[in-house]
Amino acid sequence: MRTTLSLLAACTLTTLTLTGCGTHPTANPTTPTPTVDKVQAAKDAAETALRTWFQVSAQCLADPPNTQPSCLDQASTDQVLQDDHQALATAQEYGFHYVGQITVVSVQSDNVVLDGVAHVDITACIDTTNYQAVDDGGMPVLPVDESRPLRHLIVVEVRNYAYPSAADWRVGEIMDLEIATTPC
Repeated sequence: MRTTLSLLAACTLTTLTLTGCGTHPTANPTTPTPTVDKVQAAKDAAETALRTWFQVSAQCLADPPNTQPSCLDQASTDQVLQDDHQALATAQEYGFHYVGQITVVSVQSDNVVLDGVAHVDITACIDTTNYQAVDDGGMPVLPVDESRPLRHLIVVEVRNYAYPSAADWRVGEIMDLEIATTPC
């Protein structure tokens, strides 16, 4: 009898511990954690920033004589911004422009860091088939790099110095130039 009462008391105590003594709202087990939401939001924003960078670069380099360097500031930062400014200055100096568009075929967000300088590493497959530097007559001015397939991989770091602002993601570094010879 004592064993039955002890067992009954233990079951009652366990039930009260698990359910509480009053009514409490229960957590919804399907609600994602904020961390997962933040990571996915960062990936989405960084991927959008990468696509925007290709669009902005193409627009700014389509008419170099009439383009201010600040045109490029909305899509890149750090070393990539310096390189973009140099590409614009070179096109202005030598009188050529770019035609076409680089197409992002696929992206894979690899590493997401949201503290310090927020950044996302992205490996992207890009298609450069329809993008080239031409002179005023429409003739290509840069030699074709036979080692680089027209559709190849790049690895970039997209940064946000104003995180958690979703509007401040910029391409900051092209991280692995060797991979640019890898077709995709």
